[in-house]
Formats: sequence, C-alpha cells, structure tokens
Amino acid sequence: MKTKNSLHFTQEQVTKILEQVAQEKNGFNKVLTLSLEALMRAERKLFNETNNDVSNGYRWRKAFGMNKQLKLQVPRSRYHHFYPVLLTVLKEQEQEAREIAFKLYGSGLTTEQVGEIFDEIYGKKYSTSQVSRLFEYARNDVKEWLEVH
Repeated sequence: MKTKNSLHFTQEQVTKILEQVAQEKNGFNKVLTLSLEALMRAERKLFNETNNDVSNGYRWRKAFGMNKQLKLQVPRSRYHHFYPVLLTVLKEQEQEAREIAFKLYGSGLTTEQVGEIFDEIYGKKYSTSQVSRLFEYARNDVKEWLEVH
C-alpha cells in the first residue's frame, strides 16, 4: 500500500545519504541504528500482514555496535507478540561473548588478556571493565543455578 507521502530514492541517493551520516560524529552508529530499526519495522509490517495484527508502538532495547552501546527502538504488535529475528541474533551474539569470556577467565587469563583475545576475534578490544561486566552476567547465571541445585 503506497501513501501520498512515500519517498522514493535511488540506490545511489541512499548510498550518498548514508555516507554523509556515517561521516558525522558517531555517524556509523547512527547508520547502524537506523538500518537495524528499519529492518525490524519492515519485519513487523510483514508480520502484521501475515498475522492480521496491528502495530503498537515501540520498546527500547540496548545492543552493542562498533565500541558503543546502541539504543534501538524495537517495534511491537498489539495481539501476537511480535519479536524481531534480529533481536534473537543480537541476543545469541551477546550470550556467545559472555560464554567465551567466562571460559577464558576460568582458564586463568586476566581480564586484560581476555580483552585482547576479543580484539583478535571480534576486531574490538574490550576494556577490563567491559570484560568484568561480561563476567557479572556469568556470575549471576552461576548463582541462579546454585540456588536451584
């Protein structure tokens, strides 16, 4: 369904706009955020059409990208609890990073060494405080497990 206010850009125009935004301060994260949010909105639109649902605003979700925390507007649906596939991918990536960090630390590496290994694997050097935060999640998981068992 097209509306009167729809804008139509060529691929070249979109590329030029994205390049301009990316060159601004924190521009790459802006482009990344806009792209992720656009993908989730498109997925919700398809979900709504398939499930005879309607859009119902947004909720906030934090994710990490290019050494910065991203604050994403995640679209919601009214009746069928829409959950974007993209969030599953982000959640799995965060869980994987936690597990790797905890295994490396448990093997005797320091938080600084773990950060350096993350730089090699992910192309991003985690600070000792970021690695410590990853461990905090793991500590909470262990604590919960101990309480149950």
